[in-house]
Order: sequence, then structure tokens, then C-alpha cells
Amino acid sequence: MDRQVSNRQLFFIIFITLYSFSVQDLPKIMAKSAGTGAWVPLLLVAIFMSFAVAIIIYLGIIFKGKTLFEYSSILVGKFLTYCFAVIYIVYFFVVLSMLHRSSAEIIKLEILSKTPVWATMFGMFLLVTYAVSKGISNIGRIFEFFGYILMFTIVSFSIAMYYSGDILNILPLFDIKEVSSYMKALPLAVMPFLGIEALTIIPLSKINGKKTIWTSICSVFSVLVCFILVVYLTYMMLGVEEAKNYKDTLFTGIRLIDLEILQFLKRFDTIAFVVWITIMFCSVTMLTYTLTEYTHKILPKVNSTKLLIIVSVLVYIAAILPASYHKATQIFTFITMYFGLVPAFLIPMILLIVAKVKKHV
Repeated sequence: MDRQVSNRQLFFIIFITLYSFSVQDLPKIMAKSAGTGAWVPLLLVAIFMSFAVAIIIYLGIIFKGKTLFEYSSILVGKFLTYCFAVIYIVYFFVVLSMLHRSSAEIIKLEILSKTPVWATMFGMFLLVTYAVSKGISNIGRIFEFFGYILMFTIVSFSIAMYYSGDILNILPLFDIKEVSSYMKALPLAVMPFLGIEALTIIPLSKINGKKTIWTSICSVFSVLVCFILVVYLTYMMLGVEEAKNYKDTLFTGIRLIDLEILQFLKRFDTIAFVVWITIMFCSVTMLTYTLTEYTHKILPKVNSTKLLIIVSVLVYIAAILPASYHKATQIFTFITMYFGLVPAFLIPMILLIVAKVKKHV
């Protein structure tokens, strides 16, 4: 099976995976924690996460054709490698399950109010399982196709929200008295930038080259720009205080777009929601692929197709277990906030240090 992805595909894998994690609630999260100074914690976290993604890509360049599991065996031995793999498996299993549940709940709330959550999730699982079975190269092509659609949508809605909103709602952009609040908001700003840990399962090849590091960093900062646009344009539509009171704050702000030239479009949020569903499909597909690949690394004798089906069924069962959307969101937030940096930064950093010591670099 072809396991290569181009730099352009890698850019969109990072971009969509990060963008889809919590964009619909990001304005609410930042309004509560940092107010109109939200750009400060977002920028600081983006700088840190660009460093983290550069480490992952750098290791991939050093050990071409190998994933983290494979070059970890070279660097730290099988025991620690299996420990790392178990951490990735548990992390991705919980995140993927709760992401599935949260997505299905939002779909039910927005457009399928009479459809049971389990039925929505079942349909998602069928599509995702089929997409994962086609391998990472085809997944990369899917990301590239939907990536252009997402960028066009972001630009279009940003222009519409800018002309419909009130710019006074985003002032002041910085208040020296609120610096402590900005620092306290840093842990909450980490969660939207998680997803780069999925890159640890993508082997890099000769077609990628050293430019891949800059491609990945540019992708992280492109996500930063989009996050800042999402937060401040929603503030312009709702105001900071109102943004604290809504679920799916971004969609609420989009519903308020009111431009005479676009009167033929009565439900802007429907278009945005359809695009959001497609990028959630991409993100869940990537996470499912990552979880399956890590599981296959520690169970190499199991047929990959059977393993994919088993993993999908287990994730589906786990996604049904939370009693409510609120509970699923709590679990997702807790895991990503307190443990997300372990697979995204700590483990790759350990491996980089060992590679330096052993002079593999």
C-alpha cells in the first residue's frame, strides 16, 4: 500500500485536524478566559505548538520511511516503545470516542433533531471505516480536496461577518491589567492546537524533503490566523459577554449575518455546518487511521482489515457510553487539556534528545 503524502497534503492534514477539534466552541472558551485579549494566549500556544510539530517532522526526516513506533525502537528499545504506543492508543481511543459523540450530538442539535445519536454515529463510522481502509495516501487526497473548500469558506464568511458585525465589540485588543488572565488562559488555548500528534504515524519519504518542517509550521500559523478570525468575528457579531452564553458559539454568530447583497441566502449557518461536517469527517478519519496503525504495531499478527473493524466497533461502543453531550465534552476537555501535550510534545521531545545523545542526528 502506498504510504506517501505530499507536503501539500501534509499541510492540509495539520490544518484541518487542528481546525476541527474545537472551533465551534472556541469563541466561548476564549471569551470566558481571555476576553478581547484572546489573541495573546492563542499566539503563545501557536509558537509552542509550531516547535512541537517541527520536532515530529524533524524526526520523520531523520528516519525516512519510519513512523514514531519504528524509530523509537531504534532509539529507546522495545519496552519503552511499547509503553509509548500504549499511551498513544489510550489517548487516541478516548479522544476519538468523545469526538464522535460530540459531533453526533451537534448534528442532532442542528439538523437531525429526531434522529437518535447512535444512528448518526453509526453512519459516521461506516464512512470513516471505509475511508481509513484506503490508506494514508488516499486520506491525504481527501484532506487536500476539502482543505481548499474549507479555506474558501473561511474567507467568504470572514468577509460577511466583518461587514455585519460591530468592530467596537473586540476592543481593547490588549489590556496590561489582564496579563494574568491571558496567562491563565494558556491551558485552554492548548486544546484547539492538538491533533499534531497524529503526524507521528505518517512516514516521510524523499518527496517531502527538509521543506516539510516549514510547511508544517506554516500550517500551524495558518490555523492560528483562522482561530483569531473565528474568535474576533464572533465577538463582533455577538459581543464578548453574549459569546459566553451560547453553545456552538460560532454557528450562533454566523446566523446573525445580515447583508442586503446576500439576502437570497437565509441560512448561512447551514452552509457553514455542512462544511464543518466534512472537516469533522476528515479529522475523525485521520484519528481512526492513527489509532488503528498504533494498535497494529503492537498486534502485528492481526489482519489489518479485521483490526480496523474491531477498533471501530470498540470506539463506537465507547462513544455511546457517556450519559450526555455535556459529559462527553467534559471527558474530551480533561484528556486534551491535561494529557494532550504528552503524545504531542513530551514523547517526541524525549526521542529527539535520545537521538542527539546517540548521534543519530
